[in-house]
Amino acid sequence: MQRKNLIATALLTGTLAMSMGCATAGAGSSNQAEMAAKEMLAEAEHYNEMVKKKNFEWKDTTSYIEQARAALKEGDYATALQLADHAELQGRMAYEQALQQADAGPY
Repeated sequence: MQRKNLIATALLTGTLAMSMGCATAGAGSSNQAEMAAKEMLAEAEHYNEMVKKKNFEWKDTTSYIEQARAALKEGDYATALQLADHAELQGRMAYEQALQQADAGPY
C-alpha cells in the first residue's frame, strides 16, 4: 500500500506542476519526486538485505537497486522511482518466498 502511495504522490505532483506551468511548483515537485525515489530505494534495500540473510536473494534485485542509485544520482527521479519500485517488489516477493519455503526440505 505504501508503495502505491509513493508512486501516486510522485505522479500527481509532477502532473500538477506541469499543468500549472509554475517554476516554483516544478522545484517542489522535483524535491517530492526525489524524496519518493529515495524512500522507495530505502525500502528496496531493506527487503534485499533481509532476503540476503536468508539466502533467498533474487538475481536481478541488486542490479535494479544499482540502476536506481545511478538514476537518482543523475537526477532522473522518475526512472529511479520505477527501478526502486521494481526492486522493492522483488525483495518483498523474495521475502514471502523465504518465509513460505523456510521449512522445505529434500524430497
